[in-house]
Amino acid sequence: MAGMREPWRRRWLVAGVMAGVAVVASCSGGGSKTAASTAATSSSSSAPSSDQSSDRSDSSTLPAGAQPGLFDFNQDGTKEPTCGTADFGAGLVVRTYCDDLSGYVNEPAQGATLVPGALFGLPTPPDDPRDRPITEGASVGVLHLQGADGKEVVVLTLSADTIFDVGSDALQDPALASLATIASGINSSYPGATVQVRGHTDSTGSASANQSLSERRAAAVADFFATHGFDRSKLSSVGLGQTVPNYAETNPDGSENAIGRDQNRRIEIVIRPV
Repeated sequence: MAGMREPWRRRWLVAGVMAGVAVVASCSGGGSKTAASTAATSSSSSAPSSDQSSDRSDSSTLPAGAQPGLFDFNQDGTKEPTCGTADFGAGLVVRTYCDDLSGYVNEPAQGATLVPGALFGLPTPPDDPRDRPITEGASVGVLHLQGADGKEVVVLTLSADTIFDVGSDALQDPALASLATIASGINSSYPGATVQVRGHTDSTGSASANQSLSERRAAAVADFFATHGFDRSKLSSVGLGQTVPNYAETNPDGSENAIGRDQNRRIEIVIRPV
């Protein structure tokens, strides 16, 4: 197909666009950081990390049932506590936040609507310098999340349409340079990490055909990474077919939303740093 599309926008702090997260387990008590307060600090240019701020670990300062967080989103010296989990299949279970962090979500695709609880709609700390070797030269969305085990999980999202022809699991030649950039960036920023490649389709066609296609596409990307410096023993792939969409594929009037379908055809790369 003709040149590379760039459906994934670089991260912007956009208040009020986060879809409701599908919380599997929740706790009582609300957070004190609202979207208004987070928006006021959205101009920060350096990324919060697990060693840049103190844990809100004293049980007397945490909401009931909460667990300490990893990230200080607005760099006020307090890491955001988590109060529940969300399960996105194939072992990807992440902690969800007690506070309203809707000011820290990725900008959704214009003309499409995130489904409630979409992975791409989760808040993520801004401007992590580890992202730059991955995103410079490649169109990719990035999420920094906290896994159910309390450790960091990084999820990269890229459009399958920029990698594969329609219905195909063969890597397109124009995509190879971008995939090589992503592979090099992961190896540079997260050496020794465990990596899972996840394939997704839209809901066009049969569920069984989509499942098979997603598996083959994920395997193709994983095989490419295996030839670009990844430890095969720490590299895996899985297909989820049409079961975990990010976007609605129909409009409220029942008509098709082609942008939503396009965005759901994607590859996710789940990185678990050592």
